[in-house]
Amino acid sequence: MMKRRKHEAGLARGAIARKRPSLTRCLAAVVIALAAMPAAAEFWEAPDALADGRFPSFFAAKAGPLVIWQESKASGDAGTAGAATIRFARLEAGRWIQAKVSDSSYSYNSTGAPPILYSASQSKSGTIAVAIAASGTRIELRLSRDGGRSFEAAGSLDTGTTTVAPRIYPSA
Repeated sequence: MMKRRKHEAGLARGAIARKRPSLTRCLAAVVIALAAMPAAAEFWEAPDALADGRFPSFFAAKAGPLVIWQESKASGDAGTAGAATIRFARLEAGRWIQAKVSDSSYSYNSTGAPPILYSASQSKSGTIAVAIAASGTRIELRLSRDGGRSFEAAGSLDTGTTTVAPRIYPSA
């Protein structure tokens, strides 16, 4: 009697073992089918473009998410010269509010794509600083102390030599 029970238990285990491969195959087929679907169709909606700009910088500001970027417009026949504007947008009540970091337009000369004319950084206190190459020998500094709602002039630095692409970092 004991041998018979062991034999029946062994048969039952064998039946379960035979069912597992088919279950594994079904799960593998489902995973492969789902992997073939584009992720955008399953998880994300179509993106909205904030603006036609380059060199975005993102900050988690006190007032909400903040993006700073550079909009450049080439001029001249060869497209080697142009002017850039530094802009920002912050998310407020579900809408992106756009404004300029500075009302000035900054000229540049370039043999290829427009150069990056600004650098931005955020301190631990939340102040956001933007350094802008205002000319070949002048750097402007703009600060936002209100969480990215506005930027005010904080000074400028005139150098004796040509300066390209200023960089600003938060203090240690």
